[in-house]
Amino acid sequence: MRPWRLSLLMACCGVTAGLASGLAAGGEVPRAEAPPIQFRWIYAPADRIQDWPRPKVPYVPVTREELERLIGAAAADRPDDPTILATAVVDATYTATLKDDSLLIGTARLQVLHEGAKPTLLRLGSPGLAARDPRWAGDPPRQALLGSAPDGAVTVVVPRSGQLEFDWSLAGSSQSAGAVRFAFDLPPSASNRLLVDLPETLAVRSSRGLVVGEPGPSAAESHRRWRVELGGHHRFALAVVPAVQLEHPEMSARVRQRTVYDCGLDGIHLLTELELDVLHEPLRELVVSLSPATQLVSVQLADQELRWEVSTASTAEGTRVVVSLPEPLAGVGRFVRLEAFSPLVIGQPVQLPRLRLEGVFWQEGLISLRVPGSLVLEQLRPARARPVKITTQRGAAPGTEIQLQQFSADAAVEVLFERPESQPVVDSGIVVTLDGDQTVARQTVVFQVDDHERFVVAGEVAPGWEVDSVEATSADARQSDVLGDWRVAARNGRRGLVVHLASSLAPARPVRLVVWARFTQPVLGRELSVKELVPIRFPRVTGRRRLMALTAAKSFETRLAGHQGLQLMAFDSLDEADRKLLAEAEGALIFRWGAGAGKLRVQLTRREPSYRAKVLIQLTVGQRSVSETYRIHCDPESLPVGHVQVRFSPPVPGALRWTLEGQPQSELRVEPVGGGRQLGVGREAAEPQPPGLWEIRLPEPTSKPFQIVASRSVKRQARQALTLVDVPGANAVEGSVEIVARSTVALGVQTDRLEAVSTPGRDTPTAGPWVRRYRYDPATDVRFADAPAAVLVFGLPQSVPQAWVWEARLESRHHPNGRTEAWARYRLENGGRARIRFTWPREASVEAVHGVWVDGVRAAWREEAARQSGRLVVSLPARAGRMRLTIAFSVKGRPLGMLGSVRCLLPVPDVPVLRRQWLACIPPGFVCPGVAIPETPRQRPRLSLWQRTVGILGRPADAPVFDPADVDAWQRLISLGGPTRATADARQLLSRVEEAVAARAQTQGDPGLSWREVWSSPPIRQWLSGKPSGGGPVLLVDRWALAELGLGPQTPVLIGQSVDRASQTDHLFRRAGLAILVHPSALVLTSVVETAVAHKVLSSNGDGISWRVRPGLLAEEIQRAAERRRSGRFVPLAAWLASPINPERVRAGIDLSTGPLPPGWTARSLPLGARSGPVRITVVRSGVLRGSAWAMFMISLAVGWFCGRRRPAVLAGATGTAAIAGLLVPQPLVPM
Repeated sequence: MRPWRLSLLMACCGVTAGLASGLAAGGEVPRAEAPPIQFRWIYAPADRIQDWPRPKVPYVPVTREELERLIGAAAADRPDDPTILATAVVDATYTATLKDDSLLIGTARLQVLHEGAKPTLLRLGSPGLAARDPRWAGDPPRQALLGSAPDGAVTVVVPRSGQLEFDWSLAGSSQSAGAVRFAFDLPPSASNRLLVDLPETLAVRSSRGLVVGEPGPSAAESHRRWRVELGGHHRFALAVVPAVQLEHPEMSARVRQRTVYDCGLDGIHLLTELELDVLHEPLRELVVSLSPATQLVSVQLADQELRWEVSTASTAEGTRVVVSLPEPLAGVGRFVRLEAFSPLVIGQPVQLPRLRLEGVFWQEGLISLRVPGSLVLEQLRPARARPVKITTQRGAAPGTEIQLQQFSADAAVEVLFERPESQPVVDSGIVVTLDGDQTVARQTVVFQVDDHERFVVAGEVAPGWEVDSVEATSADARQSDVLGDWRVAARNGRRGLVVHLASSLAPARPVRLVVWARFTQPVLGRELSVKELVPIRFPRVTGRRRLMALTAAKSFETRLAGHQGLQLMAFDSLDEADRKLLAEAEGALIFRWGAGAGKLRVQLTRREPSYRAKVLIQLTVGQRSVSETYRIHCDPESLPVGHVQVRFSPPVPGALRWTLEGQPQSELRVEPVGGGRQLGVGREAAEPQPPGLWEIRLPEPTSKPFQIVASRSVKRQARQALTLVDVPGANAVEGSVEIVARSTVALGVQTDRLEAVSTPGRDTPTAGPWVRRYRYDPATDVRFADAPAAVLVFGLPQSVPQAWVWEARLESRHHPNGRTEAWARYRLENGGRARIRFTWPREASVEAVHGVWVDGVRAAWREEAARQSGRLVVSLPARAGRMRLTIAFSVKGRPLGMLGSVRCLLPVPDVPVLRRQWLACIPPGFVCPGVAIPETPRQRPRLSLWQRTVGILGRPADAPVFDPADVDAWQRLISLGGPTRATADARQLLSRVEEAVAARAQTQGDPGLSWREVWSSPPIRQWLSGKPSGGGPVLLVDRWALAELGLGPQTPVLIGQSVDRASQTDHLFRRAGLAILVHPSALVLTSVVETAVAHKVLSSNGDGISWRVRPGLLAEEIQRAAERRRSGRFVPLAAWLASPINPERVRAGIDLSTGPLPPGWTARSLPLGARSGPVRITVVRSGVLRGSAWAMFMISLAVGWFCGRRRPAVLAGATGTAAIAGLLVPQPLVPM
C-alpha cells in the first residue's frame, strides 16, 4: 500500500465522528459557511496492521478524492456558531400530585437560556418521563416544536431563550412496607426543585437534596405539600412512604435478609445477603451482631471490600462488629454481602450461627440449609421460622437443601448432625388380623448390619396404632432374649418406638424384633391402604423382604381393590425364611408390600351368611279358587342365618300368611325392601308394593336348615299369571313349580320359559287329579323377567299329545361361498309314535341330509311321497320316553357378498315344540350388526349416547374411560395388558387336568372317567386348597353354557389317542367343546360356543382353549360371582358338582358335537321361543362396514367444514340434525 493511501486511511479514522455528527445535525436547521476542519496525517507501516495506533478498529481503504469530498461535506454542515452548545436550563420547577397510588402527574416550568444564532434541540429528560403539550410562555402561549431522541426521549426545538412549560407524568414501582419508588432523570439545570402534594398519611423521601414539609396549596387539611430542593441534581430517587415512618426513625432503613448455610465436615460457611432500603437519613456505618464461635470473614458492598472492627470482645452473647462505609449509604435496593464461618458440632444439638444487622427495621428473611451427603441431619427444630421447601440433590454431589422462612430477626434453628453410617438391612413380615371391633398386627423385623454395633433401634409408630408389647431375640438363636427396654415417645407431633438392646446388634449377631400392635380406629367398611396397615416404619434401612399377610376374623371378609399386577402368594409356596416372618399365617392373603402395592386398597366387610335355597311353588286348582303355597327351604353353610330376602315376580296382588315350618307359633317379622312402610309383624302381612322384594327376619339366627312358608287363596280367573320366587341372598337357588288340578277342571299352561319335568296331562287318564311339574332358574326367570313366565288358562281341553319336543336347537355354520352346514337337535318326548315328520325349509333339500341319529345311534329316514315332497320322515325306536334326535344336513345358497342375510333353517316337526334356539356361526371377516328378534338379557348390548351421536368414534357404555395417566389404560389400548396372574393359574389348571387323566389311566388301566371324577380328583383338590383365600382367581362354572352342551358332572370324558399329556388335555377339551375364560378374579369353565358369542369382549391366549376377558358387562358379572355375590349364570365348582342332574340334558358318551369353531369365527345365540316363523339376521363384511363408517365420517367433516366456515348457523343446524338422527337410527346402522 502506498504511503499517501495509508495516510488517507488514517485521516478517515480521525474525522469519522465529525462526519457523523455533522450529517446528523442537518435537516431543517439553516446552514452557513463553516471554517475548514482541522486534521492531520499519520503515517503507519502498510504491512504491519497490528502496529497501527488503534489495531482493533476496522479500517476501510478510501481514495484521497473520496476523503476530501467527505471532509468538505462535513465542514459544510458544521454550524459556524460554537456557542450553540451554550443552550441550557438555568432554573426548573416541577409540581406533581399522586394518582392511583403509583403515578405522579404534574407540570414543569423551565427557564431556558439560548445564546446561539441557530435553533437547537433540548432533551426533556429520560424516556420514562412522559412529557406532553410543550409550550412557550407568553400572551398568547406558543406551541413548541417536538422531536424524538434515538432512545425514545422527548426533545424540543429551542429557537431562543424563554420559559418552557409542559405537562409530565412518571410511573412508580411498588416497594415493601407500602412504599412507592420513582426514578427521576430530568433535564440538567443549575437549580431544580420538586413540589409534591400528598395526603396527610403519606410522606416523601429523596435520595438527593433537602426535603421540607409545607402546608398544602388548598384549604383542605387532608393534604400536605412536600418541597424537595435538589440544587444541580437532576438524577435522583423519590420514595412515597407512609407518614408513620417519620415517627419511627428506625423504620427509615429496612433490611431483607437471605442466609445460606453450607455445611461440611470442615465447618459451617455462612453467607448472608442484606438488601437495604434507606429512606431517610443515610447510613454511615453498619453494626452487625454475630452469635458465639462465629467469625466474620468478609463484607462487600457492590463488589467493594469494606473494613470492619470488633467493638467488644467475644462473650457468651456473641460479638458486635462495626462496618465502616466509604460514603453515606442512601437509596433503595442497596446490597451488602457478609461471609462468616463457624465450626461444626456433631453428635449434639446446637443452634446454627446467626448474623443480625442492628439499628434497622427487619422486614423478612429466608434461610437455606445445605447438607451434603457426607452428613446426616438427624434433627431440625426451628424457632420463629418454618420449613417451606425441601430439595434432594442426586448425582455427583448428593445432598439436601432445606429452605426456611423467618418470622423474626431473632429466628433460631436447632440442628443435630451425625456422620452417615451404613443402613441396616431388614426383612419384615406383618400379619394383620382385621376385625370389626379391634384390628391387631404382629410385625416381625430381622435387622442385619455390616459396620459397627448398635444398642438402639428406633422406628416411627403409624397414626392410629398402639404398641402393646415388644420382643427382641437373637436371629441366629444364640440368645433367647436381647431386649433391654422399650418405650414410645412423642416428639414434634409424631410418635416413635425406641428399643434398647441388652446385647448389641452386630455384623455377626442379627436381631429379630417382634412388635404386637393394635389399630384403635374402626375399620369396618373403610378402605385402608397398605401404608395404613404397617404399624411401625423403620427409616434409613434397606428393605430386602417385605411381606404382609391379611386375615379377617370370623363373620368378616376382606375385599381388595387396585390389586391388578400385585403378586399374591400362598403360604405353602414361601421358603423357610419367609415362613418365619409370617408365622401362623396359613390361609391368609399374602403379598409383597413394596412399591407395587401402592394402589392396593383393603376393605373389611361383614360376611353375609352363606346358604343354599330351594323354592317349591305349589298351586292347587279348585272349581272356584286357586291355593298358592310358596315353600322356601334354606340350608345354612357357614354363619347363622337371621334374615332372608324373597322376591316375587310379578308381585303377589294379595295378602300372604307367613309361617316357619315346624314352629307355627313363631313370629316372623316381614318388611318390604326399598323404602316402603312396615307391613306387619307376625304371621299376617298386608299387600306388598312393587317390585315385590320382601325381607323376612327369623326369631333368632339359626345354623340349622329351616323352611319359610307363605300361602294365600285367590279367586280363580280365566287367565291367571304364575308368580315365581327368587331368594337373592342365597348362593344357589333351585326353583320348581307343581300344579295340581282336579280331573273336572279344564286347565292349560302357556309358557316358553319353564322347563317341564313330568308328562303334561293327567297322571291317571280316567280319574283323580292331574299334576304338572316344572323347573325354572330363579336368577334369570325372576331377575330379568319382564313378563310372567307362565299363564294358567282355564277352559282349555286337557288333551294329551302323543309326542312333543322339549327343545329344538339349530347349530348352523354359514360359509362365505353360500354353503351352510347345520345340525338340528331335538329333545323329544315320545308317547308311542313310530315315526315323526319334519317339514323341510324351502331353501334346503331332503337330499342334502347327511344322517339322522337317535340317542347316538343312526336311525332310518326317508322322504315322503311326491305329493308330500319336502317332508322328512324319521323312524323312532319302539319305546316310549325321552330321546335325543339329531339331523345333520347342508344347504347351498347364495354367497354372502358385501351385504347379505342368513335364515334359520330349523326343520319343523309335526309335534308341539316348547322351546326353540338358534346358534348362527359367522365366518371371519363378517359381522352381524343386528338381529330380527330381541336378544337375551345377558347378551343385550348397551349403546351409549356417544355411540349413537359420533358413530365410529363412540365409546361403548361398558368400556372404561381412557385415562392418559393410567398405565393399564395404555396397555388395554395397545392390547398388551392382561391378567397375567390369572393366565398362569389357567395353565396350572390345565396341567392339573392332565395329571388327573394320567393318574386315572395309570391306576385303573381304563382311562374312561366322568367330569365329576376329573374335577374331584386329588390334583384339582390340592390346587384349589393351595390357593389362599382371596389370593387368586377362583374356579367358576358357566352352568348355562354347559347345560346347552348337555354336559353335566356325570358326563363321560371323551378321551382319544394322543402323543403327550398336553395334547391329550387339549384334545378332550376340544371334543367336549369346553373353554376357559380368564378373569383377574376368576377362571370360568364355559363352552366354545359362548366364546364365539362373546368374542367382542374376549382376547385369545393363543392356545385355542383359554380366553382373556376384557372390561365390560361380562367382566362385571364374573367379578360379582367371584365375590360370592349371587350370579345365576356363574356358580362355584362345588355348587355345580352338587347341583341336581337333569338326565334329559346330559350328553351320552357318543360324540355327535359339531367340533370347535375354527379361529376367527363368531356366533349369535338367538332364543326363538315357541315361534316357528322365518327369522333372518343381516351379515355384513366388517371391512365394508368400517370403510363405510369412516367414509361417512370424513364426508361429514368435509361438508361441515365447507358449509360451516362461512355459515355457522348452517353448521349448528346440521350438527343438531345429525345428533337427532343418531338417536333415532336403527341399531344395525349405529356404527355409520
